[in-house]
Amino acid sequence: MLGKWRKTKKKRELGKNQQLVLDTLKNIYGSKVREAKRNEEDVYEVFVTQKELKEALNDMSSGGLSNAKKALIEDHELIEEVGREQYVPENREYF
Repeated sequence: MLGKWRKTKKKRELGKNQQLVLDTLKNIYGSKVREAKRNEEDVYEVFVTQKELKEALNDMSSGGLSNAKKALIEDHELIEEVGREQYVPENREYF
C-alpha cells in the first residue's frame, strides 16, 4: 500500500456570525496596525483581544461569538489565536 487515502476537507461557506466576526476582527486589526506603523512600533506585536471583539459586536451573544471564533480557527483556518484571548487574521501580512 502506497499511502493512506484521506478525505479532503470540503470548505464550507462562512455563516452570518462567522463573517461578521471575521470582518470585525479584520477592521479592528487593520486600525491597530495603522496606528502601530504611525508610532513606528512592531506590527507583529498587534492583536485583537476578546474584549475588543465583544465590545465591537455588542449585539452578538457570548455563545454566538465563541462558536463563530471556534469555527474560524478550527474549521476555516481564517484567524489564529496567538495568546490567551488574543487573535489575528491568518493573512496578517497583507495589513
